[in-house]
Amino acid sequence: MAYTYNINVYDSYGRVTSDIVVVYVVDNTVATVNNPSDIFYLVGTTGNEIIWDVSDLSPGVYNITRDGSVVVTTTTWTNGSIIVNIDGLNVGIYNFTIHLYDLYGNMVTDAVIIGITAVPDTSDPPSDTTPTDNEDESFLNYPSSALLGLLLAITLIRKKNRVSNA
Repeated sequence: MAYTYNINVYDSYGRVTSDIVVVYVVDNTVATVNNPSDIFYLVGTTGNEIIWDVSDLSPGVYNITRDGSVVVTTTTWTNGSIIVNIDGLNVGIYNFTIHLYDLYGNMVTDAVIIGITAVPDTSDPPSDTTPTDNEDESFLNYPSSALLGLLLAITLIRKKNRVSNA
């Protein structure tokens, strides 16, 4: 943005001298975006969404990617909330990243890790299977528990990286 000022200076004899000054204001401040927590839910549940709160003096456009592929194409935004429904995903781990631009080309991103786990099998084991003394019957033998452990490790690493980058 540019502002033009015309300056006229007069002396006591009525002589004038003039100058024009152009002041350029450069916006190099990125938009603010909150940092929503990572989300973990059971496959098949509904009502799961990411809510990013965003603001800037000159909002522009945004897009959202899931694991690097665009899932929300370039869309204009205003100050407030950007909400993305994340229902219907298969079991796995996903990285949703918002890329937020203002009108001056300043860009900020934020990523949220989404972890989807399988519904635990609560049925009784077949009657002909009896654990031996050296088998561990803890919940850690279930695949969904291993996935939860992996998701927890990713979350802790991500939180550590956020603190060290701050």
